[in-house]
Amino acid sequence: MVDLPDLSGAAAMVALDCDRAIFTSLPSRTGEGYRLVAWSSGLRAEERQELTRRTPSHGSLVGDGDSARGSILFRLQSTGRAGFGFARVAGAEHTRRGGGRVWTDLLIADSLQAASACLHPQELMAAIAAEPAPKQPLGSSSLPCVGVAHSGSGPLSARAARASTAVAAAASLLAAATPCVIAAGASAAEMFDDALRMLPRALRGGIEACGGLRFSPSRGVRATVTDRIDQDTIRHTRGQGVQLVDLESKPPAVAGALAPWFALMARWWSEERGAEAVQLADRLGARWRLDDILSVAEFCEAIDRGDESAEALETFLMRRTAA
Repeated sequence: MVDLPDLSGAAAMVALDCDRAIFTSLPSRTGEGYRLVAWSSGLRAEERQELTRRTPSHGSLVGDGDSARGSILFRLQSTGRAGFGFARVAGAEHTRRGGGRVWTDLLIADSLQAASACLHPQELMAAIAAEPAPKQPLGSSSLPCVGVAHSGSGPLSARAARASTAVAAAASLLAAATPCVIAAGASAAEMFDDALRMLPRALRGGIEACGGLRFSPSRGVRATVTDRIDQDTIRHTRGQGVQLVDLESKPPAVAGALAPWFALMARWWSEERGAEAVQLADRLGARWRLDDILSVAEFCEAIDRGDESAEALETFLMRRTAA
């Protein structure tokens, strides 16, 4: 058993400053479609235009229930800034299309700072949830900027231990920036969150992917974790070098330099040590190199065999973090 301290103290004070925007469908004097309805003063005109094109709208979420949600991590082509979007159902669609209205909270930040922060979507969503409700009517005043603190990537989903092999496969595809569409069934949003939790924090920054959303070329991301591979997906990806992966039928084997890390994570998760695994992954921040991450995996395997001590691992972690 590897005993690791949680993220607290100085680490919890590190924050990423973000502009904020809200994209949804509201009636107005000029129409009823989806649009940015509020934003921070720091959001540029070209960014607002691009966000309107790339942000999920009606029918984009996997599932039709009130609990449907999705996340998108991307880089703005217009300015290079990092974008984070969190879509959910917010009441009924007021137009004749029916169904749930999609509401997306967007955070936009400097790309270098975002890559250094290596945030998990859970940390960004927690920051949004802590903000006061936007002033009504929406758009009557600028949204304030949002500061995001390191708070840990949160607990695993309920099915994570049973799906550890599939999560490892999804995480390896995200880490390799493989152009792909990953079918994960109805729990696509949870699979996406868990795959990011399995990654060392150092590898979370700069990922361009989405989860819990139906595939669309307009998203402009490299990987989509969705519910199924349908005919529209096949048609849009044909000849584009995009790998189609069905995790529910046959997860691909994990390969590449990070295979020992993912083998450790999958084993710990299947042994119901997922919380311990995620806590370790959260500690390996932006300055951790591949060789050091693999050394941590070797340490943990040796500890589990009884060939090494947990104290030796903690010493290595402390020295590497302080370097």
